[in-house]
Amino acid sequence: MATTISIGAVGGVEFDTRNNRWKGILTPLHRSVEQVHTTLKEKLTNCVGGSRVSIRVLTTSEVELSALQQLSIPWQDDTELRFEAAIPVNRHDLGSIIYFGANTPKRRTSAEIRSEEWRLAGELENRVRKDRILPTGFKVEILRGGASLPDILQLRKIYQASYTAYITPFDAATIGRMIEENYVAVVRDNHGKIVSVSQAEYDFFSIGGETWRLVELADTATDPEFRNQGLSEICKRMLIHHVRNPRTVIFAESRANFRGVQINNHNIGMHICGRLEKHCIMDSDTKTIPQEGIYANIFVFHYPL
Repeated sequence: MATTISIGAVGGVEFDTRNNRWKGILTPLHRSVEQVHTTLKEKLTNCVGGSRVSIRVLTTSEVELSALQQLSIPWQDDTELRFEAAIPVNRHDLGSIIYFGANTPKRRTSAEIRSEEWRLAGELENRVRKDRILPTGFKVEILRGGASLPDILQLRKIYQASYTAYITPFDAATIGRMIEENYVAVVRDNHGKIVSVSQAEYDFFSIGGETWRLVELADTATDPEFRNQGLSEICKRMLIHHVRNPRTVIFAESRANFRGVQINNHNIGMHICGRLEKHCIMDSDTKTIPQEGIYANIFVFHYPL
């Protein structure tokens, strides 16, 4: 079973101490609602403690989404595991990747904030998508074979200016490992300094002998002096171009309270397919709607295959 920072465990469910949650993706392909129910009930028996569970399952296209949305499985502290999101795939045998989640009572959002977040998401429906253009002298590239110490220190500076809290600490060692293990796109200014970054985590799973790749457009950050120019959006486009193929599922889990990142995802062709309740530690000074506590609500976006 492999584990990445944001995607989490692939092939099982593991406890994430920093975010006080159980998380993972189960890779057997489920062909009925009953199979999904049995699997989730079995896995929940091992999820003892923590304040959140987030489990994703794979289903065929014959499994009705409306039936999955009605599932409710008891967990702990007057808590039930329920449907949260669905990434549509509909290629070969794979129909969807379904998110199920549960939060204990103290890790829940007020109805007011939840309503405001969905209102914000609704603004995207009629918004015209547009492309961004690199400023003269700037360039976008995929970092290959690691990064220099000056680049790592610059990335740490950008991340620390962009987030006040995150699912993982932004120290030099962690950033260096992220660059080595993930796909990372950066924009450099006309002096060669990194001013924006977006990274994509990836992992693999198999269905019927065919290998699939799961790619999450994860953290994105821009130097405060260069914000509002669409630089991180350009990085994401570069990543999509780099990884896209018929058996790659591309998605993002982005803050539900920030208009900027939602517009960014919308412009590159992504669509909202669900919301995750107080999913992980993440916060920033740049937000459109207030955040209650250290855990961020997340909108799941998918990129059509």
